[in-house]
Amino acid sequence: MTAKSDVTLSRPSEWTAWYDDFVSRAETSKIFDFVDIDKDAPILEEPKEPISSEEMLELLNKAAYEAWTHANQQNAAAAGPRPEPATDLTDGQWIRLTRLQSEYKVKLATFANRQRAYAELAVWVRSTVDKTYLGNTTSKSDLRTIVRDLKSSLAPSEDEQKEEARLRYRQILTQTKRVKPEDWLVTWNKAKLEGERHKIADLEGQSAVNDFLAAVSAFDPTWASQQKVQIMNSKKFGLKIDITLRALGELFHEHPLSLRTAVVQTPMEAH
Repeated sequence: MTAKSDVTLSRPSEWTAWYDDFVSRAETSKIFDFVDIDKDAPILEEPKEPISSEEMLELLNKAAYEAWTHANQQNAAAAGPRPEPATDLTDGQWIRLTRLQSEYKVKLATFANRQRAYAELAVWVRSTVDKTYLGNTTSKSDLRTIVRDLKSSLAPSEDEQKEEARLRYRQILTQTKRVKPEDWLVTWNKAKLEGERHKIADLEGQSAVNDFLAAVSAFDPTWASQQKVQIMNSKKFGLKIDITLRALGELFHEHPLSLRTAVVQTPMEAH
């Protein structure tokens, strides 16, 4: 049964969350390769049933006759008499046929599981996408085509995604109240990674470092001040120290005080 989801795709701003959910569900069901919109293959197809013993015997007799015919045309004396059709497979041929049939059963069971997961994912798509957008897709059953069409209609442009990533990162920098520092770091790191994918300017240069230190000063102003002093001294004395956001994030995470700090209280809440 398909797990319920609160995600609904009805506007461009919802595309990213919806598509992330779609990918996650496909990967969990181990069918992502069959719905990956960045590739045209593979396609989920039922495995072909192997030939029967009668069909194999017929093919073998046909091949033997054609070989004899060719040899007879080249040298009738050397070709000898026409071969009698075989009435049964050899032990080796039976072994081969049995192996093919066993492999087919495994492939068929795998296909059935994938087909079931594919159908459940299709139900989820139909239940979470606005009917107007779903009705404009060029396919009603092929998920790869459906999701490609949805992306074409709803996915924000690269510039729009970049701006959304920038705004989310700026927002995280200000959300330091009523949250534990380790929880905030997880959220901040996620926003940072997304910003790096879109190459936002807010993660570059000294201003990015200053923004981070200003944010974490809400948790530990002493630690943030110490880092600022160290950076200033390194510049003053010409020390080549490459301070990165990742390094600062790891340092703050390892800082004992940040791990002990409970939810931050405002001055009014402390009384």
